[in-house]
Amino acid sequence: MDADSSLDHVFFPDSGVVSVVAVYSDGSVIEMATIGREGFTGVKAVFGAKRSSARLLVQIPGSAAKMSRAAFTRAMGSIPSFRNLVYNYVHRRQRPRGRSRRADSGLGGRLVEGFAQQLGGQLKRESGDKATIVCLTLPSREASCDLRA
Repeated sequence: MDADSSLDHVFFPDSGVVSVVAVYSDGSVIEMATIGREGFTGVKAVFGAKRSSARLLVQIPGSAAKMSRAAFTRAMGSIPSFRNLVYNYVHRRQRPRGRSRRADSGLGGRLVEGFAQQLGGQLKRESGDKATIVCLTLPSREASCDLRA
């Protein structure tokens, strides 16, 4: 995703690392954050933004769950536990980096999996040599999840 592009999706990495970089008018960049399985991309969606103000670069390839901004916004408004996890993550990102953090405090795929389970849905994953396929099924819509398709 490039700076000033449409913020259509939020990604929850299960593995790999994504860098969030600021892009200056002369084309130079500076890394502002790295995101792994502890978090998600598109933090500005929490505040209602529809455009990204930063460029996202995959530094270490991996897998991630993908959620549309519209579904993310609905979940923030209707699922208190999801909203609390997201707010806690945003709050932690704003703290000075010198403070210690527990290694098992990650959000990533576990947050999406917990979200699906609370709604009576499921998250299926299948890893291959080059990619991981993730299928999120929610009960509000009749659908099947065939990971081999």
